[in-house]
Amino acid sequence: MKKIGIICAMDNEFALIKQTLAHGRTAQIGRCTFYCAEYAGKDIIAATGGIGKVNAAACAQMMISNFGVECIVFSGVAGALSDKLHIFDIIVANDVMYHDLFPASLLRDNFPNCDCFPTDARLEDTMQPQFGADGFRQL
Repeated sequence: MKKIGIICAMDNEFALIKQTLAHGRTAQIGRCTFYCAEYAGKDIIAATGGIGKVNAAACAQMMISNFGVECIVFSGVAGALSDKLHIFDIIVANDVMYHDLFPASLLRDNFPNCDCFPTDARLEDTMQPQFGADGFRQL
């Protein structure tokens, strides 16, 4: 993966990422400011998207449509609901789903006709060798 998007909901979650990408350029699209820079041989496009899934989806779509990102990483709280998670944990999901839409059958019975969306297996494959090493653990 050559182009990676990073989205944070809040400015305080984004501060260190913004500082790391300060050598790059910025692009203003809508209400989002995107920070674009090369880092570790990858093109990184990062932004503060705002709180909530609608803001996250809008920012993600802007990254895909305008910059052609191949994967998107959410940094910060990112909707975490588990008490098993700790600060600095990295989560690589197998799939994502709505946590606030009940009954889930509404999604299965209507477009998009599923209630669970698989993620790109390449992300898990990238992290799998790290499980058990360097403090990485699989939940």
